[in-house]
Amino acid sequence: MGSDGLRASGFNPEVIEDAEADTAYPSLTSWRTDLEPLRITHTPQQPWLLACSLSVLAVGLGLYFLPLRRVLFWAVGLSLCLSAAVVGMFWPGILSYVLFGCEPGLIVLVLVILLQWLLYRRYRRQVVFMPGFTRLKAGSSLIRKSGSSQQRAEPSTVDALPPASSGQWATAPAPPAGSSQTKNSGA
Repeated sequence: MGSDGLRASGFNPEVIEDAEADTAYPSLTSWRTDLEPLRITHTPQQPWLLACSLSVLAVGLGLYFLPLRRVLFWAVGLSLCLSAAVVGMFWPGILSYVLFGCEPGLIVLVLVILLQWLLYRRYRRQVVFMPGFTRLKAGSSLIRKSGSSQQRAEPSTVDALPPASSGQWATAPAPPAGSSQTKNSGA
């Protein structure tokens, strides 16, 4: 019996297709084994993601940038893991919602820590290869040859020894007679 036979008997398949399109299927199904009422809490998705992500960022960046002792750092990390395990054991549904809300914050935290690590590596590379600490070329005039037999004819002012004195203070030499200094004539 084809569709023409169904139409002849009064059955119209188009009516069933329209009825299926109008039928609303439930978006949440649940069951309980006890007789207590089922409690449903609705939280808007955007504020939930924002709150969880900001809390993960605050804790993660705080642990990363604060100068904590190693023991305190690991104690905080261990307490966070244990609290997540306890929540997972007693309220597994809530843990999945919290982890869902924390995913964007975890991604941003990993990116920030990766960027910070790359900047630190770049800085360390710049310190290692500073131009002030590079070796000079072999033909450079800044390199002194230690085995050189050339001696300066006269020592420079830095190398010259102070004149021998008889224990008196050195006096400044008198200015030459034709100098431009004027004497005060008591006017």
